[in-house]
Amino acid sequence: MREIKFRAWIEPKGADFRAMANVSSIDFETRKIVVTFNNPYFAQTKFEFGDGDYTLMQSTELKDKNGREIYEGDILEIKHLMGCETGELIFKYGAFLFDDGGYSYLGDHLANSEYIKVIGNIYENPELLEVSL
Repeated sequence: MREIKFRAWIEPKGADFRAMANVSSIDFETRKIVVTFNNPYFAQTKFEFGDGDYTLMQSTELKDKNGREIYEGDILEIKHLMGCETGELIFKYGAFLFDDGGYSYLGDHLANSEYIKVIGNIYENPELLEVSL
């Protein structure tokens, strides 16, 4: 059976705190999640957050050229014969899509690319998507 994994961008209402975390459980009735942080200070501690305090991102179960797991919300650099593209990985229309200003299926890039690399995510590195004029 396949493991469905999520991570969450934690941004509690009224708090001056934001961080990415691994989701260990989701309660769909109460809309609460339990997370652990990728931080040595909180590595073994579980925290609970309520609806509105987080944004969930699902794993694609794929890894980039460096072995890093690719999640929805990641900013990808895709190198292919025609050059290099940067865009966001989104989940829309029932599929993972690469959004670089136009949508394309991630699977198409996997088959026709030299490499795919995670260079950040839309919450911690939004500047990577900014277009300089």
